[in-house]
Amino acid sequence: MFRRLITDLSYSPSLIGEVSLYAQKLRKEQKLRLIGLVLFTIAAAFYTFTLLYPAESSNSANQADIISGGFENKNQLIQYYDDNTQNFKDIASNLGITRDDLLTTKLDTIKMSDPKNYVASRISLSGKNNGEVVVNTPFYDDYSRPIYLTKVTSNLGPIDENRTYKALTGKSKSIGNFAIIKNSGDIVLKSIPEDKVKKSDFKTQIILNNISKSSNNDTNTLNSYDLVKYTIIAKNKSDKEQVYDSKLDVSDVMEYGDIIDSGSAILDDKNKTLNWSSLAVQPGESTSYDFSVHIKSTIPATAQGSSNSKSYDCIMQVSADNTIQAPVRCPTIKIFEIAAHKLPRVNKTYVYTFNIVVLITLILIYLTILQYRKEIKIIRNEINQGTL
Repeated sequence: MFRRLITDLSYSPSLIGEVSLYAQKLRKEQKLRLIGLVLFTIAAAFYTFTLLYPAESSNSANQADIISGGFENKNQLIQYYDDNTQNFKDIASNLGITRDDLLTTKLDTIKMSDPKNYVASRISLSGKNNGEVVVNTPFYDDYSRPIYLTKVTSNLGPIDENRTYKALTGKSKSIGNFAIIKNSGDIVLKSIPEDKVKKSDFKTQIILNNISKSSNNDTNTLNSYDLVKYTIIAKNKSDKEQVYDSKLDVSDVMEYGDIIDSGSAILDDKNKTLNWSSLAVQPGESTSYDFSVHIKSTIPATAQGSSNSKSYDCIMQVSADNTIQAPVRCPTIKIFEIAAHKLPRVNKTYVYTFNIVVLITLILIYLTILQYRKEIKIIRNEINQGTL
């Protein structure tokens, strides 16, 4: 457009009107390009700053973590093993990982999208129906609970298969390849120690009933002040009388709700579990337990867990053999946070390169417009002076 006008101007002086219109158009474009350049520069600077100095989650530890708070380096992890901190030695050795295995590990960045991967945690996260396996581990203190192996690809465990994690990776003589996640101590395995798997004589099911909406559909979104009732049904599937000893983790439920009626259970606030008394159940018969939860009046906007991605994710999750996930209507800011967590992770170098290329392109376009405006101004002056 610019070259055509300048070329034709000497042959048709009447085009000076079009030159004026074009100058006005360039003036508007200059303002828009300048605004775009400034906004992109601010956004790129902010994003670069967040990459260089990422925010630390205020929700960095979770009930599911094998090592609450994680570990800093290999030496600290081995020290935890030697001191049996949080029963880490009991858990690791029971899963087939020895001290010598830990000594040969190396720090790596891993992505666990392999369907064969299992992640160990202290609480049930996906349920037997989704491939979860329970492993017996003898403990003698506050961490006295079995270990649960959840399939990474179930999308119900603490690990997000689409994210990358810093971890110590190694190989055990008894179970093969393994990894220990740095920020949680969670152990990732490619094979299950079959001899340690706990067999259950009961088939359990958990049902949610949103009393406020008179619905037993667990996909209904829960709102502030809603009242929900959970029912656990346990059926003796063996041919003998069995004793049912029920302990249910409710840590995820208590993120968004308060247990107002635990039924016959005792609520352990420290470990966030409901504990029922042992009960003898005849072959083929069932027993059931209820507890009620009142959704908090103010839904917390707490950031998602850095060690357990299912913590504060706007979903109340609880597991028996099955898993119930009830969406919670969270503050708007959480919607953006969860959407950001689902975005693919891009290499920082690619991001920096892309930002620099776009920034240079915008600057060149802006400078080109400035040059055109300056040339048009010179041409108009020459026309007014009669030299053109």
